[in-house]
Amino acid sequence: MVSRRGFIAAGLGTVGVIAVGGGLMKAVDNGVFSVGDGVAFEAWDAPLDGIEGIAAAAVLAASSHNTQPWSFRIREDGIDVMGDTSRLMGLADARLRELHISLGCALENIAVAAAAQGLVSSVEYVRRTDDHFARVTFAKGEVDPQLTTLAEQIPLRRTNRGAYDIERGLTAAELESLGSGFPGGLELQRLTSADDRAWFGDLVVQATGEHIADVDLQRDSHAWYRMTRQEVDEYRDGITVDGAAAGVVGTTFLKLFPPTPDQFDGQWAKVTSETHCATAPAYGLIIAPSTDDHRAWVETGRAYQRMHLTATALKIAMHPLSQPLTIRDRDLARGECNTYADALEQRAGGEVVLAFRVGYPLVDVTASPRRPLGATLS
Repeated sequence: MVSRRGFIAAGLGTVGVIAVGGGLMKAVDNGVFSVGDGVAFEAWDAPLDGIEGIAAAAVLAASSHNTQPWSFRIREDGIDVMGDTSRLMGLADARLRELHISLGCALENIAVAAAAQGLVSSVEYVRRTDDHFARVTFAKGEVDPQLTTLAEQIPLRRTNRGAYDIERGLTAAELESLGSGFPGGLELQRLTSADDRAWFGDLVVQATGEHIADVDLQRDSHAWYRMTRQEVDEYRDGITVDGAAAGVVGTTFLKLFPPTPDQFDGQWAKVTSETHCATAPAYGLIIAPSTDDHRAWVETGRAYQRMHLTATALKIAMHPLSQPLTIRDRDLARGECNTYADALEQRAGGEVVLAFRVGYPLVDVTASPRRPLGATLS
């Protein structure tokens, strides 16, 4: 958390940056004074009551690069979930692993929000040619107090890309609670020792360098960067300057002087090494026993979303680190020699479907932009 004294100091520094950067109007236009406000963030305040509210909860699920690759069809007795192929990430998700995870996250939010209203969800995976992905049907049940608590976290959940408290590791009980109710067939490995954290941190840093060096991969990744307030309001998705958690002064500077893709990549490499990996008290790996198990990828998304809601209730932060998996998937799709697949499988004993860091955050972060429910209905 930022102390009052730290906030005042940062505020004074911000005023200086604005003065140097060309004036108040530019700061206003670029959203310096309206963090988390405006049309791109209204979905976070939508009511979650009734069947439309359950669909609105799905809109707030986690998704890779905040692509929100879904659409929904509301029925009288449930919700159909479709994959939106216009929102794919190209080479940045060469095997569509991230797509399946993202849709799994949306399915879990649906199930949790429904349970808070006394509805039991049954999920049928459809996989038709019209991108119809899953059919969720509701039946009357009893309100689940535990899931009601998790449903309350849906509009509060954030992906925190800032620094974590490296001196405050999670207790064994906290780590255990994050993996409670884990789906059968999946394994959660917790990397907490110095050696394990160093191994995975080094892998992430190395993969980030390869990610940046691949022009085609970066092209597909850059398509989801929203560096100006105009882009945020227009698209209501993607990775934003505010989402980078660069601090008050750093964020202000980036808004006043939006970086080029190359500049952003350089900063990403630096932050990955010096913040994401250097301040991670623990990492988590979600592992499937076999490769290319699309059902396991969906269940991974559901498990991760459940964990993130649980973590939110405990004031614990989570942040996926997908770089080694992205490079692995790229090379598998190309049929190339895959050192990342070998390294990950040898360590994990199966296919690592999702990797993330977890810890107590040192800074709060704002919500990510979201398309409104109406824009996702088909």
